[in-house]
Amino acid sequence: MDSFRELIDYINGVYSGGNCSVIPTPSYLKKITGISDKKVLLLFQPVHSRQKSEDLTMVDCTVDNATLDLTGSPLKDDCGIDSLEISANLKDVNEKKAWDTQEEKYGGIIQAEVLKIFNSFSEKVNGENELSIWAICNVEEKSVILQRELIKGWSSRGKIWFSEQVIFEEIDLATVKKSHLAIAGKVEKIETVIKAEFRLKNLDLEHTWINPQDNALMNPLTSDILLRQALPTDSNEFIGAGHWRQLVILDLITKEILKFKEHNDKRIDPVYECGSNTTTIEMLKEEIRRAFTELPMNLTENQITGQNNVSAVFENVEKRDCLSITDKLWNILKFASSYRDLKFALNYIFQCACENIILNTQASDNHLAMLINAISQKELSIPYLVGSEPLELLLEIGLEKARKDYEYVFSMSKICFPEVLQLSAQATLEENQPYSKRLTSRKSLYSNNHSKLSRATVSAKSLLKNPSAQDPSDDTIVGFRNSYFNRAEVDYRLAKLSQVHLILEHLFLMENLKLANLNELITRSFLENTLVPFKDLNPTEHYILNISVPNDQVVNLTKFKKPNLLKITMRSMKKFKQVENTFYYTSEAIIPPQTFPMNAENLSKVDDDIDRDLYFVYRYMKIRTINSNGIISC
Repeated sequence: MDSFRELIDYINGVYSGGNCSVIPTPSYLKKITGISDKKVLLLFQPVHSRQKSEDLTMVDCTVDNATLDLTGSPLKDDCGIDSLEISANLKDVNEKKAWDTQEEKYGGIIQAEVLKIFNSFSEKVNGENELSIWAICNVEEKSVILQRELIKGWSSRGKIWFSEQVIFEEIDLATVKKSHLAIAGKVEKIETVIKAEFRLKNLDLEHTWINPQDNALMNPLTSDILLRQALPTDSNEFIGAGHWRQLVILDLITKEILKFKEHNDKRIDPVYECGSNTTTIEMLKEEIRRAFTELPMNLTENQITGQNNVSAVFENVEKRDCLSITDKLWNILKFASSYRDLKFALNYIFQCACENIILNTQASDNHLAMLINAISQKELSIPYLVGSEPLELLLEIGLEKARKDYEYVFSMSKICFPEVLQLSAQATLEENQPYSKRLTSRKSLYSNNHSKLSRATVSAKSLLKNPSAQDPSDDTIVGFRNSYFNRAEVDYRLAKLSQVHLILEHLFLMENLKLANLNELITRSFLENTLVPFKDLNPTEHYILNISVPNDQVVNLTKFKKPNLLKITMRSMKKFKQVENTFYYTSEAIIPPQTFPMNAENLSKVDDDIDRDLYFVYRYMKIRTINSNGIISC
């Protein structure tokens, strides 16, 4: 057999009592065994009727708060990290289940039938591919998960089972090693890997020890530490949700521009549906005139003294001293209720520029700013915007506003220099190359060659429709181009802006942990990740931070604390035999009760341990032998 399909057909031919399917790898298999396969072949009995929620309780872990006396507890006494919220009682299991709902549908089948199927593979292993099959089994009112690997020349089998519940003080590395040697026999070398995970508020710290020299279970000073953090999968729960919605609007504008250009019917106007239906023309006019006439309200150094943390700076980003006229216009125009209103508002902006009432003279490097400047200096009459030009002008000033916002936050909060973010880098997603076309100011109709033309003639020429709007791909008529759009450049800038925003969200969540010294390290590490287009962002994949951090920076956060998860893996190898043993200790059950029912016999019966931290213990053992007939016993 050389594929899952051949394996499924074979199993279905010899057994019809269960279900054999390729499914997404169950979360508990990933955690206990460490396999990285996205899908596995599983033999199981479907569970059709869901148990009531009260039947799903594994352990009664309730504790009467009245019996808890934390007075004088060293966990609360001037530790400086009260906000970590490390649970003082690991039996207080998180309300959120540790498994996916889909995994509750996998029940067990009779173990004797599984062993019969697995043993029949002995004469069938002739393919070159390595295949693995898992089976959920019931035996004597208990459950196990059996594994059979089909590897030419080898007999490989594995087993997962729930062992017991223990308190942390009972976990001993020497005892674990003794259990391993009982299976592996006398070996020259044992490879040992220990992983301890501590769940802090908003992040996890994973300590790793490889082949520790002594029998000490955990020595924080000698571990490698991985910081792991996941953002909310719903962007509405972001701390900077408003700024993320700004990126969403820019993405929607981009899609509408592309849709218009691909439609190829210039008689139909584009659609703009990102604004507010309650925003009227009069409201837009009033806000535009105010933006032109009010002086910038700068945020002075005195106002930001002592507020260089990320969230405080982000709150003041709209008061930054470099808020230009087009930055303010973006905050107004994005609320236009329709394309027609947007186009009218832009025309009104040009009229205000023509009246030369601009008091806010902050410069910007975009087409709208250039048009406003040229009109106010009588170098250009009011242009006639057509097609997607209003959307392109709005998109350009929105991208520039977002770039300035993020650069300001990173600069003022002293995370890193804005240049590190590379938000101004002239590149595309495909390759880091300069822009093929730079912003070019529209040619003035008041040049020296036309100085003798009458104003009527000049106005007539300036009010002609933009030739480039008839053929947006025609970039030869640079002088009469009112706007600029390049899809590759826009995609790159949106991808970079979203990447930088996700960095800030991670830093927001760590702000109370006093880890500001890691901000630049985290930023640089995240920036090294592959740039993902905004439209392709997957919350379950791209909202995750995994970064190695210096031991001395975070070791105090977990000092004298008990881990939420402890995983000890031992491997040994002899000429004809390979043995792997994993002891997985966790403060919560990780396998659905439909798969592993938690009977009273499974749980601790020690009465005096009721107020102590209990760990569920799962075992995984895999044995490979060469030149074997492959017969498996329980």
